[in-house]
Amino acid sequence: ERLWKEFCHTRDGEGCQVQKNFPDLKVPHSNIYQIDHFISRQNKRLFFDVRNGTRVCSSCNGAKNWGRYKSVDMAINQIVIAREGSKSVEEMVNTSGPNLDWKRIYWLEVVVADLEQKLADLKAMSGA
Repeated sequence: ERLWKEFCHTRDGEGCQVQKNFPDLKVPHSNIYQIDHFISRQNKRLFFDVRNGTRVCSSCNGAKNWGRYKSVDMAINQIVIAREGSKSVEEMVNTSGPNLDWKRIYWLEVVVADLEQKLADLKAMSGA
């Protein structure tokens, strides 16, 4: 999970993506940053999918998850669509069913290797 979060933080850069992309939303932003799962964490097929993570402040993440601000949920949807494309988002939305490999070591090793490579590629592209 650490690699997934590091990738999303690196890709999205500093600050809250909701605050950056929708500065007019009246949300009390915080300076604590988290990675929000666009599709619920309960969907283990998408848990480590980097398309499914977006850097937001803890206020926005809480507002989305507790249903306090529907506008935050809608903003995150728009951010993911703009970043990943509507076809990719549709694919994620339609991904369902159990991940039977979730607790298998060999699957996790593949996930870790994939995330390490994606993070290295991202850092190489950004010069970090």
